[in-house]
Amino acid sequence: MITIAPFPYAQKKNPYCSLLHRALREQGVTVVEDASLSLPWLKERRDSVQILHLHWLSPFYHHHRGGLFSLWRALRFSSLLSTAHALGYKIVWTMHNYKPHDGRSHMAGMWVRRRLLQLADAITVHCELAKNELSERGTAPERIHVVPHGNYCGYYPNEVNRDTARSRLGLPKDAKVFLSFGLIRRYKNIERIVEDFSRINDPACILLVAGRPIGEYCRTMLERLRMRYASDRIRIHDRYVADDELQLYFNSADFSVFAFREILTSGSVVLSLSFACPVIAPHMGCLRELKGSKAVILYDPDDPSGLIRAVRKAMRLNGTQLRETSLRLAKSWSWEEIARRYTLIYNQIIHAAPE
Repeated sequence: MITIAPFPYAQKKNPYCSLLHRALREQGVTVVEDASLSLPWLKERRDSVQILHLHWLSPFYHHHRGGLFSLWRALRFSSLLSTAHALGYKIVWTMHNYKPHDGRSHMAGMWVRRRLLQLADAITVHCELAKNELSERGTAPERIHVVPHGNYCGYYPNEVNRDTARSRLGLPKDAKVFLSFGLIRRYKNIERIVEDFSRINDPACILLVAGRPIGEYCRTMLERLRMRYASDRIRIHDRYVADDELQLYFNSADFSVFAFREILTSGSVVLSLSFACPVIAPHMGCLRELKGSKAVILYDPDDPSGLIRAVRKAMRLNGTQLRETSLRLAKSWSWEEIARRYTLIYNQIIHAAPE
């Protein structure tokens, strides 16, 4: 019997962990719900829990005051990981990204990542390209495992058809609708998306930006974009979108569009494909492995006209066929297969001969 303690156990806005843990339980893995990365808990559970499975790291070291406060938290976290290792716990780290999207507490984060790369018995990434890059940085290839990011198919309500979705959002039935969806954060480069769409002089091409801005910078930026560009062709819905409303946005769109400044893995891209909505995205990170997929159009992020050309290409394509291809691609990232791979990794490190 394998027992793991995940960190985090669940997240409020992202069902990734909940879907993974449900699939792991179906494989016979026991997932601890009340794990605490503290010295008393580590000592108490050392005989009943074999593996600590870490995902996003910044909550363990980031302090809102930054600087020395974050560094102190990073040192404390690293010390706990070293203690866990000494107590006999195996450590798995799923590296969703090289560093936090918004670059919080850079020095502290670098310290934690470096220490975890030394201590982890297994590091999982979501694509072969990430494995190769991590290996080139000095991590032993045998410690790196590729496990895809699972899909969100069937998790969110999805009963509304295209015409109904467009009617409820006030969108024309015959337009080509491009959706920029999700929390508005700096790394998503919403400015480029809006400014590039303003240069596309086609009344049939509509951009819909939907999501809540995070932080003063993004609120100010979005208001500036609204004042300068908002029109019938560029629509900005700057608000929180409830789970049951996601279907309205993705089912009304012909494409989702992304302009990340930096990315390794994107759950937002997986979410779009899970709603059968094809994607336009920059050629970077794990997205590069989707090159050649008929569900994804990639463009060179360093080309000033790259995104515009990708949008014009998308406008010429058959939407029905693309939606079928997108959903098929998303379904290939099944949680059953992902849990099976993790179970193999867990067994491998538990039964590995001591060094």
